[in-house]
Amino acid sequence: METIRASIGIEQMQAKTDVEQLFAAVNLGSAAAVVGDPSNVAYRRLYNWFAVNTGKLAPSGYRVASNDDYTALVDHLSNEYDIPNTNTAGGAGNKLKSCRQVSSPLGGACATSTHPRWNSNATHYGANDFGFSNLPGGYRATNGSYSSQGAVSLLWVAGEFSGFDASMKRSWNTTGDLNSTADYKWYGFSVRCVRDAGINETGYTDGTIVEKVEDVDGNIYDGVKIGSQVWLAQNLAVTKLNDETPIDNIDVNADWAALYSAYSTSPAYCNYGNTTTNVFLT
Repeated sequence: METIRASIGIEQMQAKTDVEQLFAAVNLGSAAAVVGDPSNVAYRRLYNWFAVNTGKLAPSGYRVASNDDYTALVDHLSNEYDIPNTNTAGGAGNKLKSCRQVSSPLGGACATSTHPRWNSNATHYGANDFGFSNLPGGYRATNGSYSSQGAVSLLWVAGEFSGFDASMKRSWNTTGDLNSTADYKWYGFSVRCVRDAGINETGYTDGTIVEKVEDVDGNIYDGVKIGSQVWLAQNLAVTKLNDETPIDNIDVNADWAALYSAYSTSPAYCNYGNTTTNVFLT
């Protein structure tokens, strides 16, 4: 597991959208920055909360994002760009979404019916102004069924809400905010990771890809600077904890349901629809 960096001299590249990978050169002095690979645009995997709670899910140097991390993110958008985290067309949730959407008014490669992408909506569409590239990976319910890929992004939050519930961040194709809610720990949701920006990174333009990050399986992620944080621009896809312990892949619906009925605390992951074609889409 390692973090991969490359120096590109005086040009710092700012990611403007996820799929077409448009970049603008910014003269900010020597910068560690790497251009992203569009093949990394994918829904990736779903995890139960017990995988998150191990504290060993994130790549080295990163952590599963907490409520405080998400609060810092949306506060930065509000304070620096006057973007409110409200259910409006200009809300923070829309600014953080991938621009890939059915009938996106942005046109070009953003307007696509090919997965991964958001379902269409007349009011709410992804702008991906900061390279966060939030995608609607859907979820797996406690009965083992899958739902809402293309419609909702549900991101587990590090930390416990109650004995049965854990917190998450939610963004629908029909809403403009990134809101907080909680649900049973035995659901399967997506996971995002973050770290604090280094002192040499805080001056970078928001949206700058400052590094490539490799997890224990060899999956590659873009580390994107936003405010005082560096976020992984893709959902997790790892199948092992960072100490090499395998996470159970539950690909039978009844077996996933059994975790809930037994109140099992075993970490588990799954591929939406029990097929890897929903994990790495090119």
